[in-house]
Amino acid sequence: MHHLLENEEHIKRNHNIFFELWSVPRNRRALVASLILMFFQQFCGVNVLAYVGEVRGKRTTYTESSPVFKPGLRGRRTGRSRAIAGFDGKHSALKHTLENPFLISWSLQGFGLINFLFAIPAFYTIDTFGRRNLLLFTFPFMALFQLLTGLGFLLEGRGQLAMVMTGMYLFSVAYSPGEGPVPFLYSAESMPLYVRDVGMSMATALTWFFNFLLAVTFPSFQNAFGNTGAFGYYAAWCMVGWVLILLFVPETKDLTLEQLDARFSVSSRAYAKYAMRQCSYFVRHYVLRRSNVKRPTIQFPQEFEYGQQSSDQPRKISFEKDERILTSSSP
Repeated sequence: MHHLLENEEHIKRNHNIFFELWSVPRNRRALVASLILMFFQQFCGVNVLAYVGEVRGKRTTYTESSPVFKPGLRGRRTGRSRAIAGFDGKHSALKHTLENPFLISWSLQGFGLINFLFAIPAFYTIDTFGRRNLLLFTFPFMALFQLLTGLGFLLEGRGQLAMVMTGMYLFSVAYSPGEGPVPFLYSAESMPLYVRDVGMSMATALTWFFNFLLAVTFPSFQNAFGNTGAFGYYAAWCMVGWVLILLFVPETKDLTLEQLDARFSVSSRAYAKYAMRQCSYFVRHYVLRRSNVKRPTIQFPQEFEYGQQSSDQPRKISFEKDERILTSSSP
């Protein structure tokens, strides 16, 4: 490890780190994978629920005629403010929700509590089930529960509040062990040491930029498309994220620095084709229950992009189900 760190420092002194982060294919693939995860950490819609959803819930605690609700208002309520606050006339939960601020407050805090509790299993699953597998497993559920939250606004009365809060809670359950912790861990481990600080800074800046963008633009977006359209929009982004993670985000669990170099030295096109073969294998083996289906393999190049030579011949490897080891064989 000491020699590796010395080599990384030597590389830093003689190279343009920012330029090589994009120009070296191995570095670029790791950065792109990290940026994909950071982007969808926001565009899955979690902070729309955490920020705007909580404000909406607090504003829908009381009926419009409630004297407790009125002091929180300044000036006349306009049509736009009514839409942003989440109540739209007869389809609002305002006239039907409980007038108990204590109970409503606890129901809103439940979103954060669930987020915390269901992140705890990730301490174990992130290194056993795998980063990529966690993401591929949870993203479809995140899309489903975002859609459930949006459809809840089509109901009336107490059913609206119950369905919306259920969708929020279930989304938090799906988000917490996957897209919650994985992006920061993945970004921190996927890039080589000599560009890791710059790459991680870019990934972190991206997620907070889109965090700001969503918080600022969602009220207008909600006003234009309505609650159901807005949450359906983020449900669609969750499915787009699933596809991009499948095609461009390799597994990094239980890999050394050298194995990470080998994994990210596979071209994006080759890995995307391998991922499609993985899908075909999964469907035929686990869904159609065919036992004679061969597990897909992928070939690593002999030479790493940034100059490291491999003494071995090109080899085909099979990514095992749990992605723990690379099984080598002659071509």
